[in-house]
Amino acid sequence: MEDWFALVQDAFAALPRLNDRAEWLYHAGLQPAEWDVLQAAYLCEPPPSVDSLAEWLPYTSPTLIRAQLDILLEKGLLQALNEQEYFLTDRAVDFIEARVEQERAFLAAHSPLPARDLQRLAHLLSRIVQTALAAPPPPDKTRLQGSRRLAPPADAAPMALIDQYLTDLLYFRDDAHVAAWRRHGFDGPVIEVLMLLWRGEASDVDGISAMLSAQRGYSHQDYARFVARLQARDWVDASGPTLIVTPDGRALCEEIAATTDRYYMFPWTALLPVEVRQLRDLLQHLIEAFSHS
Repeated sequence: MEDWFALVQDAFAALPRLNDRAEWLYHAGLQPAEWDVLQAAYLCEPPPSVDSLAEWLPYTSPTLIRAQLDILLEKGLLQALNEQEYFLTDRAVDFIEARVEQERAFLAAHSPLPARDLQRLAHLLSRIVQTALAAPPPPDKTRLQGSRRLAPPADAAPMALIDQYLTDLLYFRDDAHVAAWRRHGFDGPVIEVLMLLWRGEASDVDGISAMLSAQRGYSHQDYARFVARLQARDWVDASGPTLIVTPDGRALCEEIAATTDRYYMFPWTALLPVEVRQLRDLLQHLIEAFSHS
């Protein structure tokens, strides 16, 4: 199976971006983690709640999410409906939408390919996204539907549309992956640890904690507990200094990866084989054009 996810990732990464994010957040009085939670609150089905944000951010500690929500309340970007639910203030909505418009205007100024090619690329990506939205579960399309809340109008510049559709497909991949591991009854932090070990990105609890604790809000002790749960299921061998994914654990990870791909690839059936080849070529040309600019 062709790795369309990697191609979508590469195309998204190739797009030029405003390089003032750190300065912009500083002037807005926001830390990156606060911005991430605020953006997720905007994209969640309203009204956002601790539970819905924990669903949106399944690898992040609910304690950390609530702490960020409290900060956003103090900064006047959220208001509480009750102990669990919130709504974004007008200031927060204006702040997010103004930033999105800045980024789209920046993208619209770029023409890496002939206009006809950009329009064709946007059209093909649109058909995949629309098919994903209409497809029955699994996966549930929580993140894809949230991504569409920031969709530009249909007559927007092709580059703005392409950026949006690539973003949609990255969120849809998240939906596919979450559905693939949830069918096994996993919690997000536990499966994240297993997949890290399987991919060789970490080999012990110290490495896992150093990589994830600050971002996810779980402690070293929490990650030791997650490893112990994996060991109890005989998916990880923790008897030595290096954590080793067992044959059963590897088989499980491979099955989750294959299921993720199956869910993710279904929308591509909306395209004819000749259109699939055209889409691949156009994405590769887009990547090459920006890599040489």
